[in-house]
Amino acid sequence: MFMSITFVDIYGRIKKYGPIITQALEKEGEIGRDGGR
Repeated sequence: MFMSITFVDIYGRIKKYGPIITQALEKEGEIGRDGGR
């Protein structure tokens, strides 16, 4: 099942959920930066 996932599928999901993923990554990045100090 997992091997059937192609780069196109992943890219499509990133394009579809890009804004949500970007916001989540930015939040994680901020938490990581604060935690690293």
